[in-house]
Amino acid sequence: VAGERLTKGMLSLIENGKANPSMESLQYIAERLGINASELIQSDDTENLRDALFRVEKLYKEYYESYSLERIEELKIQLMEELTAVVAGREITGSTYEEIRLYEYYVIMLYITEGHVDEEEIMRIIKMYEKIHTFSQMLRGYSFLSLMDFGKLDYEKAVQHLLEAEKVVDKYKHVIGSIEKLDLYYNLTVTYAALNDEERTEHYLNLALKIAKEKKVIYRLNDF
Repeated sequence: VAGERLTKGMLSLIENGKANPSMESLQYIAERLGINASELIQSDDTENLRDALFRVEKLYKEYYESYSLERIEELKIQLMEELTAVVAGREITGSTYEEIRLYEYYVIMLYITEGHVDEEEIMRIIKMYEKIHTFSQMLRGYSFLSLMDFGKLDYEKAVQHLLEAEKVVDKYKHVIGSIEKLDLYYNLTVTYAALNDEERTEHYLNLALKIAKEKKVIYRLNDF
């Protein structure tokens, strides 16, 4: 089962509950066993959360892509009802991806409906993602914080959040994909442009173009 990407020692720690696998490791173990990764973490609660997450993601996708103001308002209400039913009154421990993602959607919808969210809540989500080793999702949290500050025209603070995300990339670069890196470098390029910092703008633009060329990825190129 260990194969080329896991040591036998690490696999033993995971089996004995002494280490938590990252989502990437979980997927790899599942592939080696010829099963779905969800079967390795299956529980009734997880199944219920997964069903709820499926419904929320479907509603959020429609909300994000809708052009009807009336439908957008309807979807806001549906999303908050769905998320409140799952999250409200629940102790969020961050033990599973589904729980964290649903809580993240809840915080996002609070921001959309109320125009404000406590920065500490986003930081809590980031730390929970790190705890279960879903490092790519941490970038999304920092980008959300940056977006909130960018909307307030506080570009200095916005760029600081993105630089924290860059530290995550540097630390966990072996498990963070090109798409996530391009998203980060795009946001850094735009934010430094807003600060009129031509040198840093060009730096992150070139980093993105280098990834696109080396990995043959055209994602975000039109945006750049």
